[in-house]
Amino acid sequence: MGRFEEAEHAYEEALKRKGDDIPTLRDHAQLLWMRTGNADKALSRFATASKLHPNNLGVQLALSRVMGQMGLKDEGFALALEIAKRAPAAPAIQVATANAANLSGDHVQALKFARAARAIDTHDKSAGLAEVQALLALGEPLKANVIIEQQCQLHPQDQYVRAMQAIIWRLLGDARYDKLYDYHRLVRAYELIAPKGWRSVEQYVDEVREALLERHQFHAHPFDQSVKGAGSQITHIERMADSPALSAWTEATLPSLRDYCLCDERTSHLVEEDDQTLVNRYKTWSIRLKRSGRHTDHVHPDGIISSACHILAPEPLNQGPHGWLRFGKPGVLTKPVLEAEYHHRPDEGVIVFFPSYIWHGVTPFEGDGTRLTIAMDIAQN
Repeated sequence: MGRFEEAEHAYEEALKRKGDDIPTLRDHAQLLWMRTGNADKALSRFATASKLHPNNLGVQLALSRVMGQMGLKDEGFALALEIAKRAPAAPAIQVATANAANLSGDHVQALKFARAARAIDTHDKSAGLAEVQALLALGEPLKANVIIEQQCQLHPQDQYVRAMQAIIWRLLGDARYDKLYDYHRLVRAYELIAPKGWRSVEQYVDEVREALLERHQFHAHPFDQSVKGAGSQITHIERMADSPALSAWTEATLPSLRDYCLCDERTSHLVEEDDQTLVNRYKTWSIRLKRSGRHTDHVHPDGIISSACHILAPEPLNQGPHGWLRFGKPGVLTKPVLEAEYHHRPDEGVIVFFPSYIWHGVTPFEGDGTRLTIAMDIAQN
């Protein structure tokens, strides 16, 4: 609702009652971070809780993760190392330390802690993926393949697991990769359809743009999302009933989505669903990027189809690929390094659909413009 002062006060009142409540500490820190971009201010309550509750390893571990989300990667890893020494038999802590190590670039240490966690529970998905990530950074795709095949059997619907498998296939020259990442068949663009009440797509996009810019009030990125740096994110676009344009988002996109579903056997069954059932799968959000803002390359683990629609595009776009959508560059380090294989130029009022398992991001741009998008997942369930 944009009532940030009230939200901040509510978090502070909650922390007066229970100062080591981890979800409240995290959300309070995230709110302060997104509003100010000031790490010291955002971590103030966490720092107090850490001192008052030194034996609460959950608080310490959450603080380590939040540090990493703010770009304090080395500090977060150092804290995770201290916690891991105190709880060597806790797989969740070993995994968290492995993830912090991968984030800070110490992949040898990441491998050590991921394997320690897997020694306790060989089926632990988080530990397996942390080990795969470390092995890929160290140039060991064959070893990584053994683990990812097990994870694919255990988690066949997880799009992140599938995306990690795709990286390995690409590194090993496996022909299955080309079929899975067939960009010309699976990345498709459609012009939005003007909903009832709008004379044209242009008029509709203008109103969507105005509504979104009014709502993008944050100054820094949220935690655990792909947007980084000079970027902000707001969620549940189609639920914003106070904006007729945003409320009409499903009407503007549903016909194109139905057409896209026919391009792949994995999604063709969605065409049989009635409109409301398909709309219930919508998960939408908006991203605003300014100069130096970026998207880390990522996938959407819980989706089946993902999309991006440009509402405002930075200029100039004819000198791409700056500010363009890019596909195929993994969001994890590999040896050798894998670069993007396909780029798509943004056009205002055009929505691009693609499978949720395809690695995608945004090529950084240095101009003074703003890149404003609505993104959407079609959830698996």
